[in-house]
Amino acid sequence: MNYIVDRIEGEFAVCEDARRVMRHFRLDSLPFPIREGTCFEEEDGVCSPCDDERRARIRCKMDRVWRR
Repeated sequence: MNYIVDRIEGEFAVCEDARRVMRHFRLDSLPFPIREGTCFEEEDGVCSPCDDERRARIRCKMDRVWRR
């Protein structure tokens, strides 16, 4: 599943997926630096940052979702 960081709240990153479902991730559980707008994927409980091409595709999809 792909996520984009919507905001940071205390020790948590509040993230949204393409279905507009929000999920909280503990900042200390993410093995890479994040900020608002960071794109990452989670697979089998392992989070990793998206590459540039994937990030662009996901950003485009999320922009379409947010325009609704």
